[in-house]
Amino acid sequence: MLRYHPERFRVTRPYAKQIVNFFRSNISDGIPSMVHLQELSGMIMKKYNEELMKLPFEKRPPDTRQLSKEISYAVQYATFVMYGRNIFHFEPDLTEKFRQTDVDEVPVSALIYPYKVFYMSFGIQEDLDLWHQGYYVDGAYIAALPGLPLQIILSTVRKDVDYKDKTNWITNPDRYYYLALNIDNPEASISFVVDQALEEEIKSHDVSHLPDESGVYEIDGQNIMMIDNKHNSAELDISDAKQGFNVFKEALRLVINGLCYVTSYREEIKEQWPDETPKLLLERLTNATKNSSRQKIRAELTSLGYTKVNFCGRTISKDKVELISSGKEISAHWRRGHWRNQAYGQGLKDRKLIWIMPVLVRKDKGEPELGHIYKP
Repeated sequence: MLRYHPERFRVTRPYAKQIVNFFRSNISDGIPSMVHLQELSGMIMKKYNEELMKLPFEKRPPDTRQLSKEISYAVQYATFVMYGRNIFHFEPDLTEKFRQTDVDEVPVSALIYPYKVFYMSFGIQEDLDLWHQGYYVDGAYIAALPGLPLQIILSTVRKDVDYKDKTNWITNPDRYYYLALNIDNPEASISFVVDQALEEEIKSHDVSHLPDESGVYEIDGQNIMMIDNKHNSAELDISDAKQGFNVFKEALRLVINGLCYVTSYREEIKEQWPDETPKLLLERLTNATKNSSRQKIRAELTSLGYTKVNFCGRTISKDKVELISSGKEISAHWRRGHWRNQAYGQGLKDRKLIWIMPVLVRKDKGEPELGHIYKP
């Protein structure tokens, strides 16, 4: 289950259960107020300081700027749990087809969200390295909550981190890329909405109009030098947003294709327990005759980090690259796919997405294969 970021978060954060319980008791709609955020921040800081004191001095991070972003990840994790722990797992072959399918002109009106909050897992994308620092995109949280923009949070995974080591949330903190997409205009294209979102994100961090309040202040009868770091922090945040944007746009291709897929091809999604789920517990669950017994076993599985997953793409036939006599794969390229927002029904008033799938063109075959339409 460590493939999925929500489980990595649960394993590494000592406060994970505490904040979920706080949400369930105080934030039923999943939208925290400023007062709630202050309380959550206090919980996280308390655990952070407790865990920090256990580490040797040389392992303590010199830069704690990422800690300020931890609250956002914590909120996203808690809302994910509150809304049902729904995960969509996209198989590698399907993910590759998504990478080769254009989505820029898909209107936001065509997007339908299966849940208010859920996680999409694409597996590590080794060419999508945010900020070129070894943070590889592997999935995304999607939050479509009433009254708020569509929130997309790219999760990342590192190759050099042991996620079973529970100190890594301090020594190797998570990094993510966040954008809020304004989808009020149903006819706006994805490309327009995303470019607009970057502009808004940069504006939200602009504090150039605020004064530098560094100086000497009298506190409890003593003169204390205070450094106002907001301008430097804002510049770093803006730099992160700009530098990571191209990777975000490429990763968004996975997200939007994933949304189109789960909207249009629900019959090809299979909900099941992951392969690594303890077989003994699954047998007990299958053989349980009482609802109370089944609930108890499910609770035990949840406490161990196991949940049913929506597997996508296991029935799609895979393109096979032929081998030449040397045993090497013949180089190939893709003819790109796209989504057709097709009219149908009485008076052609309704719309449905039809996937014109990408085609793998093999150089040894000369002419490309005939394309095909993937119909729901």
